[in-house]
Amino acid sequence: MGCGRVGARLAGELDEAGHSVAIIDIDAEAFERLDDDFSGQRVTGNGFHRSVLERAGIEEAYGFIATASGDNSNMVAARTVSQMYQVERVVARISDPERAAFCERLGIPTVAAVLRVSAALMKRVLPPNATTVWDDPTGRVGLCLIRPQSSWIGVPIETVEKLTKSKVAFVARLATVTIPTKNAVVQEQDELYLAIPREEETRVRKILSRAPEERK
Repeated sequence: MGCGRVGARLAGELDEAGHSVAIIDIDAEAFERLDDDFSGQRVTGNGFHRSVLERAGIEEAYGFIATASGDNSNMVAARTVSQMYQVERVVARISDPERAAFCERLGIPTVAAVLRVSAALMKRVLPPNATTVWDDPTGRVGLCLIRPQSSWIGVPIETVEKLTKSKVAFVARLATVTIPTKNAVVQEQDELYLAIPREEETRVRKILSRAPEERK
């Protein structure tokens, strides 16, 4: 749903990959964004109305992407498709982070545009000792690779977790990756992968770039 720049691109890529695609937009002129060789169905109408969804073949669909310009429209359409038509894979593009969180609580996977763009920009500007290697679709939680300052060598992983208030998911050491055991300590050139809420990433990075405040 939504034949803006994102929707048109997605529809074209899916069509080119051999999927059966229907794209919905309330404005018929929006379909001009599609490539000339687009072979999918173009459906004009409001994408959260059942009659429009059914004209687009929602009852046979295995996936639905709500990428219209309005958050509310995307939320309503995604929830309708998920609950009324039991479509297995549904995702909504949401700009407002609060609405994205609300959608997630309703069980609707979202791509939070503001958070994702912010995360991408932060990833570009952060120093090389802190890199986000994965984040969830909402952009709220990330897996961050951090190389601690040398004064952390010998500090127990448990202390790292206590001081950063984050979970060390695994450690890359000497070309191997391990899940830290209870008695594991930071060693030279360790790369720590921490699961961190995105708003906490800067705080954790600062902690590990300085000498630890305590050792246990």
